[in-house]
Amino acid sequence: MCGLSALLFPLLVSSPASAQSRSPADVPELGPYVHLIATSSLGESLRFNNPYRLSHQLGESGESLSRTPLYGNLGLGAAFGDPNGLQHGASLQWNRALSGLPQHVVTPAYLL
Repeated sequence: MCGLSALLFPLLVSSPASAQSRSPADVPELGPYVHLIATSSLGESLRFNNPYRLSHQLGESGESLSRTPLYGNLGLGAAFGDPNGLQHGASLQWNRALSGLPQHVVTPAYLL
């Protein structure tokens, strides 16, 4: 009980009257809000029923489960709009196979 009262004491003592009033000059002007996004990842995935791009076959045949080569991902994006509401933006992702056949994929995307 002592710990609970120690946590609640600052809430009980402070009152709205002790809060400082803010003048309109102290409030910052609204301006453009930009949310920048950067991503990176490494990974492997599982593939079903694709006998042509096997990295490591896990089943008895090419149509069974297989593991893909290691891949890497880098991406950048930006969103604009209300920080507490909906934001619109775009991102660009670049994926690359890090082993096996050289493969590169660039993916543009719309963000909401």
